[in-house]
Amino acid sequence: MKIIIKLFFALNVIALNARFLDVAIFMDKNQEANEMVKNPTYRGPITLDLGISLCQKNFPIITSASLLSNIQNFKKNPKLTQPTDLAIKSMPLLDTQWDIYKHRSGLLYLLIPKTYLNNLKQYNTTQFLTEALKYPQFLPQEILTGFRINPATGIFKKVSWTNLELEPAKYNAEYVNNWKSYDAKTKKDVNWLEIFTSGQDDIFGLWNISLDGHGSYATEIFKNPGFMPKSVSESSGAFVIAGLSLSGYRTFIQFLTDNIKTNFLHYTTCFGGDLTLFLPYITSLLNYKGNIKGGVKKPNFTIAAGALTSELVYVNSGKSLLGCIHNIKAPALINYKSFFNDLKKFSPNAFKAVIYNDKELREILLNVTDRVKTGIDPYGISGLPSVMFPNSEIFRAVKLDDKTTILNEVFLKKYLLAFKGSKLLTTPKTIVLKDQEVILIYPSVVPVEIQINSDYKKPAPAIVSMGLGMSLTKIFSLNTNISFYRFLNESIGAVNPVFNKYFFINKLTVLNDDTTKKLFGYTKNYEKITLKNVLILIKNDNGKRRYSTIFMTEDNKVYKIAFPDPLPKQLKISYSNTAGKTDFENSMESYFNSSNPATTEIKEVMDWKYLSKILSGGDKELFDKLEKIKKDSDNKLAKAKADKLKMDKLAADKIAKDKIATDKANQEKQFKTISDKLVIFTNLISQLNKAKANKKPKLVKQLNIKINQAKKNLSKMPINFKNNNGQTPLMLNPKVALILPLLDKNKANNTVNAKDAKGKTVLQYLIQSADADKVYIYRALINTGVKVTPKDIKLVQNKLKNKPKKLKAIIALLKSKPKK
Repeated sequence: MKIIIKLFFALNVIALNARFLDVAIFMDKNQEANEMVKNPTYRGPITLDLGISLCQKNFPIITSASLLSNIQNFKKNPKLTQPTDLAIKSMPLLDTQWDIYKHRSGLLYLLIPKTYLNNLKQYNTTQFLTEALKYPQFLPQEILTGFRINPATGIFKKVSWTNLELEPAKYNAEYVNNWKSYDAKTKKDVNWLEIFTSGQDDIFGLWNISLDGHGSYATEIFKNPGFMPKSVSESSGAFVIAGLSLSGYRTFIQFLTDNIKTNFLHYTTCFGGDLTLFLPYITSLLNYKGNIKGGVKKPNFTIAAGALTSELVYVNSGKSLLGCIHNIKAPALINYKSFFNDLKKFSPNAFKAVIYNDKELREILLNVTDRVKTGIDPYGISGLPSVMFPNSEIFRAVKLDDKTTILNEVFLKKYLLAFKGSKLLTTPKTIVLKDQEVILIYPSVVPVEIQINSDYKKPAPAIVSMGLGMSLTKIFSLNTNISFYRFLNESIGAVNPVFNKYFFINKLTVLNDDTTKKLFGYTKNYEKITLKNVLILIKNDNGKRRYSTIFMTEDNKVYKIAFPDPLPKQLKISYSNTAGKTDFENSMESYFNSSNPATTEIKEVMDWKYLSKILSGGDKELFDKLEKIKKDSDNKLAKAKADKLKMDKLAADKIAKDKIATDKANQEKQFKTISDKLVIFTNLISQLNKAKANKKPKLVKQLNIKINQAKKNLSKMPINFKNNNGQTPLMLNPKVALILPLLDKNKANNTVNAKDAKGKTVLQYLIQSADADKVYIYRALINTGVKVTPKDIKLVQNKLKNKPKKLKAIIALLKSKPKK
């Protein structure tokens, strides 16, 4: 019977259905509410994205109170008459359609549509309830929905649409940054992530999450695009990712990794590409400030970032909202409902994170990729997605169509291996790219020729460097049918990154145009020309429009062109005759041929000393600042090391002093032990002599036993041990004559001529003792081999001047030779 019951429960566990949980999160630090107060016509993209989710009413929503307040204001304000305003007003936000929960902080709301709850009923089986009993800390409904909605916890209070009690004025930016808010009732901080029902067993389900919010880089980066990553603080406000600070986002990622079981996270935010794709996931960074904290686990789920570069992401949320209201289905519109449904479609029975293939990812991400094409960004590059797979560390771009080429390390290695295996080719075959719209380049060095063929009736294909932060991409040769001006303006200049991006092209072949005709005097249009050693800088002007600076060598001259102004400015640099190369070429080659580039988790991609030789004006000032920053950093690091060495030396000195003091104390203690045992030994000898004189054989026998035992004890001790003044126990024992003949085993007689710190010997100590007039003492010492000096004789004379008879005998003894 017991076996049957066990089998029954085992079958229940096995029969537990896989369950996906969905949630769309919208974070805003009151930014859009403040903008709407200043400008009633402002339509915040995060507010509109929240409107799309409310329109679709198919999945739970977590939202900032300020955003929900904006929706409420749209519905109440009769003066708002824009199409998007009317669309929001037309949405029937009724209590019959939603369960609405106010978080105890008052800053966040949880909205669960009734349709979502009805769909979950299919999982509320006997098997589920049986398994749920194992977790008494949660109600079955909390495990089923994934949210802590039990009113007994006090985390949520259920409210209605008609009485939302919105208080956006109390919204605190620090709450989002730190994921905490002060609870006036309990006088404690409240953890935002307590909203979720924590658990990673199968019964808790598998989460798909969409996160939406504003993003930004640190202020110092906008002011100075030359800042390297290790100069950037992780403090609140430095980086913002989808409405969260860098530290807040890292906390969120760790929660999704450790506390719940996550399948997929997609987030949309400005400046979400480039460095932002790296910083939150690093485990440590060499930084004397220690700003980037360690201990980050690799996410065990897929993360998709709806951003490619370090620039603004353009969206058209209003169009998508109108499409939802009017039930217009179009691939270009944001559709969170289809996003969640497609994640389930490609993994219907998953109990752990799914690895989606490129085709599946394309279909999933097209639902949430609002690829807005503008005059500045004709192919909508800013919103292209990047993906990091479970337990990985690197994001990679995802092709949403066949008009995008991703030139990564794997692509390049396969290409070069294919070339190496060909016996017909002596140089690598050219990589030919035809009719592409976007070319993303990951390697810092492309050692082959790239040929780009483009339809002149369309915008030139965008060429984007995917290097982290300020980066340099070297291309061996680039051949294209695009004109020089269009190449700079439309291809290289297609993006507006925060960080300076450099391209160095050994050989650039383009169509001749007005720019090159003015520069070099060419007369024919549409004739290809080849420029050598072209360095192009794409620079962001403090968040404003980009501009380019081009350096090139032509006719043994180096030109600087400030784009879009095509007028050439010749640089004043000295020339080197080494193999006919200029300082420009030599400096660039020196950089690339460097055998030991300094590396941290983020590579130092530029050697500013080399580049500063060829830059002038504002750029040179920038590099001088960078050198100073690096120097200051090195100085601080050196000072920190010196201070540490100083502290270490002080600590070592203290340890040494303590050891000396301890050694001295131990030395004195050991000296006293030996001296005491010598005193006992000499006393026993004296007692033995008396017993013999008084003819007490029994006592003599007893004393001999004790003397033999004492002798054994002394034979194990270092009789020659010295105290802190350099004295031995023999020097301070007045009855040394009694023990000298018995201490041969300890070789005590070898040290009778030793001197202490004051230069005194055993003989001199004995002369000063109370027994100085006993002749046998001196006889014992002379027989032991003591050396006698005139000083010793003089000391005896002074000591025994009142005892002439003994004085005469002792001096005669001292002047005699020891017996053999």
